[in-house]
Amino acid sequence: MIQTEYGMIPSVVKKEVREEYIKALSISQDDDNPEKFMEFMFNHHQNNLELYMSEYKDSLENDRLDFEI
Repeated sequence: MIQTEYGMIPSVVKKEVREEYIKALSISQDDDNPEKFMEFMFNHHQNNLELYMSEYKDSLENDRLDFEI
């Protein structure tokens, strides 16, 4: 819900980065400036997309069908 309040695409924030997420959100709320939170979320989305693309690419390489008869 907080992410949508800032106009962000909702994203699951894993526990490994939860502390950084809360810190960025806290700074943005304390400063009344969403920049720090938005920067964290953009980087988070970028990292997730890169991970998903890498996993997809790996799955394509590992799931090749052999059509030779």
